[in-house]
Amino acid sequence: MTKRKNTRGKRPNKKRLLIAGCVVGVVALIVAACVFLGRDQKPAVYDPDRGPLKELTIGASERQGETMVVDTSYGEVKYPYAFSDLIGVEALNQGNQTALTFTARINGQAENLYSIWFNGTDGLAAGSMDLQDGEAPVTVTLVIYSPGAHLSGDYLTTFYATQETVNDVLSSLKENGNYTPAE
Repeated sequence: MTKRKNTRGKRPNKKRLLIAGCVVGVVALIVAACVFLGRDQKPAVYDPDRGPLKELTIGASERQGETMVVDTSYGEVKYPYAFSDLIGVEALNQGNQTALTFTARINGQAENLYSIWFNGTDGLAAGSMDLQDGEAPVTVTLVIYSPGAHLSGDYLTTFYATQETVNDVLSSLKENGNYTPAE
């Protein structure tokens, strides 16, 4: 006669649940990326003759419920508050190109997650945005960065989880009313 282990009443290992949750999150990111990349992408249109863009600045950040809201001169951008201790946002102004670059602090190092460029030359076309009254909208492009080779295990999982906030940020641009997503 073989003895069976009594498995009733055992609680699942918290680490296994965390790993399962991270796997689900990574799969969701991959599905979202496939949907985004699977659309007919139009090449980014850079206007070299356009004058300097309105300066992109970052103002106050505040928690609104479960959302972190960052005020910029181009409108509010939002991402989940759960990542507020990890994510940093920087503005880059280069004459007729500007960008919001999102980084994550992982294992003591700043890791580039993604950049949203306005009138940029790199990345996938993500849409267009009206920045100033009376001027033509600028192309919005998206650059998604790959994780560094030095990231593995939980650090790699954290990288992908924080990178997934790109969907929240793009959605928040649309809420501002002056951003039109690419078709």
